[in-house]
Amino acid sequence: MADIFSDLQKLGIGNVGNIFETEDDSKAKVKEQAKQQTPEELEAEMIFDKTHTCPLCDKAFTTKTVRAGKAKMVGSDTDLRAKYANIDVNKYDAIVCPACGYAALARYFEMTTAPQRKLIKENISAGFKGLPASTKPIITYDEAMMNLKLALANAVVKKGKNSEKAYICLKMAWVIRGRLETPSELEKFSKEEVVALKQEELSYIKQAYMGFTAAVQSETFPMCGMDEMTTIYLLADLARRSGDRAQALKLLGEVIVSKNAQGRLKEKARELKDLIMESK
Repeated sequence: MADIFSDLQKLGIGNVGNIFETEDDSKAKVKEQAKQQTPEELEAEMIFDKTHTCPLCDKAFTTKTVRAGKAKMVGSDTDLRAKYANIDVNKYDAIVCPACGYAALARYFEMTTAPQRKLIKENISAGFKGLPASTKPIITYDEAMMNLKLALANAVVKKGKNSEKAYICLKMAWVIRGRLETPSELEKFSKEEVVALKQEELSYIKQAYMGFTAAVQSETFPMCGMDEMTTIYLLADLARRSGDRAQALKLLGEVIVSKNAQGRLKEKARELKDLIMESK
């Protein structure tokens, strides 16, 4: 049957493929297409330009945003960093107004008070010189870190909640970790630079640990989209990563015995406790 169209070669028509495509054929074609695409092209297919209106200067602008349902989750780290195939979604979480410099994580972008807007205009917008021109169809790791640093600067200036500032620091740690897990990025750095990046990641983890510790003592739940026990679990892992083993075990104990913690979260807490005990 493969030669059924052989007579058409006389008409200048080459191989047109199988008449009926099986499921295996379809999977093979998808894999072959993926091989032919660069990592940047695969990532670009998952994003689009979304329009926002700045709550400070009322200017409309677009940012690159991950398409809903496009990114496929393939796992997660113990500090709740979700990992996706062919894209690091954390690179796209900060929104920056290119006109006035106002920046925030997506969940906080619309949440500003009049006094906060005044502080940002005086301390950020007044001296803002604009963003460097983007040359890629995706957000690069350098651009992502700049956007997150702007979001953190805005949060500090507007006297934002400790949880918001801690969450931004955590996102920055995740972006650095994602960069170090990306082969095309890792090859850009020397061994010494990799060590420096790992130290930078740890410094942001420690900042997040400090911020969330303060937040759970003074703020109400939910916090950054997390309920109380999820936040306590996250705080436990940040304590572990920061070298505070005793506090990590104490917090994990709270999760494990809590009547309000979901079964899956308790399981994660037990796994993390075992990890800490094994590494003693």
